Amino acid sequence: MNDFEKHKGITEDFLKKEEARDASAEEDKASSLSEAEKEKTKAEEEKAEAQKDEAKKAEEKAKEDEKILDTPEDKLDEEQKTRKTELLKAKEDKKTPEEKKKDDQDRLNKRFGELTGEIKDLKKDKDADKEKILELEKKLLEVKEKLNPTKEDAARKAETDRLKKYLEEDKGKPKEERREMSKEDLEEWLLEDNVAATEWLMERSLRRSGEKRSFLANEQTKKYVEDLTNLMAESSQKVEAKHPELNTKPRVEELKKEGKSEKEIHEILYKENEKYHIMFDIMKKDPKKYWIENGPELMAEEMEKRLGKPEPKGKEFTEEELEKIKEDARQEALEAEKERLASLDEGTNSSQDKPKPKKGKLTPDMEAKKKEILKRSGISEEEFEGSVKRRETLGVG
Repeated sequence: MNDFEKHKGITEDFLKKEEARDASAEEDKASSLSEAEKEKTKAEEEKAEAQKDEAKKAEEKAKEDEKILDTPEDKLDEEQKTRKTELLKAKEDKKTPEEKKKDDQDRLNKRFGELTGEIKDLKKDKDADKEKILELEKKLLEVKEKLNPTKEDAARKAETDRLKKYLEEDKGKPKEERREMSKEDLEEWLLEDNVAATEWLMERSLRRSGEKRSFLANEQTKKYVEDLTNLMAESSQKVEAKHPELNTKPRVEELKKEGKSEKEIHEILYKENEKYHIMFDIMKKDPKKYWIENGPELMAEEMEKRLGKPEPKGKEFTEEELEKIKEDARQEALEAEKERLASLDEGTNSSQDKPKPKKGKLTPDMEAKKKEILKRSGISEEEFEGSVKRRETLGVG
C-alpha cells in the first residue's frame, strides 16, 4: 500500500466516524425534541382535562343553585337556606333600577290579588272573624296606596330622594354654595354667622317650593303625553284592523331573528309593503300634523286616497330630520301642557286675598315665613336686608 492509499483510507475512516457521530447527534436531538413535544402535549391535555372538570363542576353547581332557588324554604336545610339567600342577593344586585321597580310592582300586584281573594273568601263565610276582615282590608288599602300613590306621596318621595342627592353632592362645598346641609352643620353656621345662615334658609325654602311645583307640573305633562300616546296606539289598532298589512310586528320579529338592523328592517318593509311605504311617506312630509289622538287614522285616510295614484311632489325629510321633527313635536306638546297648567294655577291662586306677587318679591306666605325665621333668630328686618345687599355686592348667592 503506497502513502496515497494509506492517507485515503485514514481520511475515509475519519469521515465515516464523523458521519456516524452526526447521525447519532441528530438521533439524540430528535429524541430530545420528541420527548419535549410529548411533555408539552401531555401538559396541554392535562390542562384541557382540568378545564373540562372545572366546567363540569360549574355546570353541576349552577344546576344545584337553580334547584335551591326553585325549592320552598321549608324543604331546605340550613346550608341550602344560606346559599339561597346569597343567590337571591346576588341576583338582586345585578338588576337595573327599572327591573327592581318592575319586581316591586309585581310583588305588590301579587299581594293585592292574595289579599283580595282572602277577603272575598272570608266574606262568604257568615261566621268569619270581622276583625280579621278589617285587618286584611287595612293591609289591602296600604298595598293599593303603594300601587297607586297620590300626587302628594309621589312629590314627597321625589323631594326626599332629591334632598339626599343634594346633601351628598354638596358635602365639600362652602356653606353658602350648598343646596342642602345636615342639621348639625346648619346649627353650627347659625352660631357662626346667624344672618348669612338665616338668609340661606330663606333661599333654600324658596328653591324647595319651586322644585316641588316643577316636579308636579312635569308629572302632569308626562301623564298628558302618556295618555296621548295610548290614544294614538288605539287609533293604530283601528287602522291595523282595517289594513292588516300595516301590522308589521310579526315581520319585524322575523327580520330581527335574521340579524337585520333597525335601518335594514325599515328598508325591507319600505320596499316590500306598499301601504307601509305610503304611510311612511305621508308622515315624512308633515310629522307634526299627525301627532294627535287620531293621527294614525288620518294618515290611513290619506294613504287610501293615494293607493294606486302617483305620489304627490313636495318636500321630504331625511330620517335624521324626521326624528328631530318628531321630538320637537313631542316637546311642543309638553310645553303647551305646561303653559296650560301654569295658566290654570294662576287662575286658581288669583284672588283679592292672594295678590299676584311682583317680580323679585316674596309671596305673602313666604313673607310671613321669613318674619317667623328672623324672629326666632333674633335678627331685625334691617340687619337681614343689609346682609342681602352686602352679599349682592360681593356677588354671593
